[in-house]
Amino acid sequence: MELKEYLEEMVKKSPMKMFQLLPKLIELEAIENYLNAIFGIELDIKVKISEPKEGRFYGKGIIDNIK
Repeated sequence: MELKEYLEEMVKKSPMKMFQLLPKLIELEAIENYLNAIFGIELDIKVKISEPKEGRFYGKGIIDNIK
């Protein structure tokens, strides 16, 4: 599914998560606009649901507690 479709579903399920993502989505759109202006390319972002991965400094237990 495309990013836009995923975000529309997310808004229906839990609007508060959307507000948490909003700054990152604005940043992503700015990067896409920059790439389009400088190199003439567009991003086609696909969303694939997966399990959260452990990070370098945190384990999966911390991720589960954040949810």
